[in-house]
Amino acid sequence: TLSIPLKVIAGTSTGINYVSICLDPDSRISETNETNNYGSSVGTFIRNVTVGEYRPDITLVSFSPPSLMTRGTSYNLSATIRNSGNRDNIAAFYVSVYIGGGNTYSGCLSSAGTNIGLVQVSSLASGASSTLNIPLIVSVGTSIGINYVSICLDPDSRIPEYSNGGETNNYGTAVGTHIKQVTVN
Repeated sequence: TLSIPLKVIAGTSTGINYVSICLDPDSRISETNETNNYGSSVGTFIRNVTVGEYRPDITLVSFSPPSLMTRGTSYNLSATIRNSGNRDNIAAFYVSVYIGGGNTYSGCLSSAGTNIGLVQVSSLASGASSTLNIPLIVSVGTSIGINYVSICLDPDSRIPEYSNGGETNNYGTAVGTHIKQVTVN
């Protein structure tokens, strides 16, 4: 049994790839049969492997804005985020909080409402969580009555996240994890 460490080089496409082994590739050993040192199809000498992405994936664990907010008042919002990806995030990124009358959104910056809070996160290791305290200011111009507070992770897409939804889990599209209903007086 021979154990050979393998390294997936940058730029290797994700998905199914093939790993092959060739014995005596330079034909330094004189053998009676030189054709049994490699294979031409998946089997003994060639195996298919799945290569996944090696990226951070910043996700929202929780956030709870006050259910009643007063115009012209400052608040501190607690939010917990996590890097669910398999790579440390070493780049700084922002977390933004918005308030508006709509309860559906198509992205962080489009129709998200008025920005009422912003905090910078310097880095987040793979598997790590961080609880943020985000200062909020509800403007005196905010509509009285039912409003929706939304939180957006990495609103300007500084972090290259997983391509299978990594960027789209940074914001909500309906009331739920990323969007909460509040009353403003």
